[in-house]
Amino acid sequence: MTNPWLLLMPALVAACCACTPPAPPAQAAASLPDSTLTPQDQLRALGLQIQAKPQDYALRYDRSQLYYQLDSLRQAVSDADAALGLFPQSPDLHYWRGFLAYAQSDTARAMQGYREAARLGSQEPEVYYQMGQLFFFQEKYPQALAYYRKAMEFNDAEPMYVFAQGFLEERRGSRSEAVRHYRRAIELDSNFAKAYTQLHDLYLARFENEDEAMRYNALLLRRQPTHPLASFNLGSYHLRRAMNIDPERRPEEFGRHLNEAVAQFTIASNKDPGFLLAWYNRGYSYYLGRQRMQEAIESFGKVLEIKPDYAPACFMLGSIYEQAGDLQTALGYYRQALQYQPDGDGFREAVLELESRLR
Repeated sequence: MTNPWLLLMPALVAACCACTPPAPPAQAAASLPDSTLTPQDQLRALGLQIQAKPQDYALRYDRSQLYYQLDSLRQAVSDADAALGLFPQSPDLHYWRGFLAYAQSDTARAMQGYREAARLGSQEPEVYYQMGQLFFFQEKYPQALAYYRKAMEFNDAEPMYVFAQGFLEERRGSRSEAVRHYRRAIELDSNFAKAYTQLHDLYLARFENEDEAMRYNALLLRRQPTHPLASFNLGSYHLRRAMNIDPERRPEEFGRHLNEAVAQFTIASNKDPGFLLAWYNRGYSYYLGRQRMQEAIESFGKVLEIKPDYAPACFMLGSIYEQAGDLQTALGYYRQALQYQPDGDGFREAVLELESRLR
């Protein structure tokens, strides 16, 4: 049987993506009705104003933004198009139309809106940042970098713009440049979690410098003691420590690291119940301790609630039930793991071995 410990290793480094959805533009006009009204009352009030002033583009813009806040994208787009028809030279309206297209996953239309906003002389940095993001998605890194820098011309104090440059440099292999930009993002905002976590991952996975990685994680924990990813990283550190200890020779140290790992993964999963890797590593920590298998089963079960086809969790449940002597249940989980990940390390061997034993 393949040692299931091997399945843990890809989960120890959490990815951090620079790509974030665009922020809605600031309210362009002061014509929204009294904010103490219900949204539906605000819509009715705006409708009456639009009837009285059908050529007032700002009213359409305001209602479009309100529709967006109410998750009514179709109506938001309709009003945005009407506003643009009334005032086609507005860079803000073109940005807003691009933003709505992005929200609809129409990246081509989003780029069209951003480009037109830029052509009309927009000084809104998000226009250029989002153009950079779209080029980044297409792996057109020189164009992406140019627009990130253009965004910084209008706002050089926004850490996300600096971070995005770092993420781009890391993606194309310029790790020292990535570090420089991540550190600069932290200088701009000492609470900027993305930069800390990316520095942790970079030093851990690329530079193989665990001490420096954990230093950045400790800085984040100092700023945000319950940040789920920082807790996850600390839990993974203790789990790695436990995996390098012989539990027969140093049981107390082994147990101490496992208990701390469980505590940190529990914090991470409590703060972010959808944090799949926190639940998986929590279950694996219980499994490694060999004493609280029900908690391990429950943790891997939470993984499968989040992602029912997550093969490593199926394999781990199979391992637990096999060790408990419930071979039929174990075989069912091994078969699921193989179905979801046919090339999984040891999955096919586990199925064939149990099938042979059950004949």
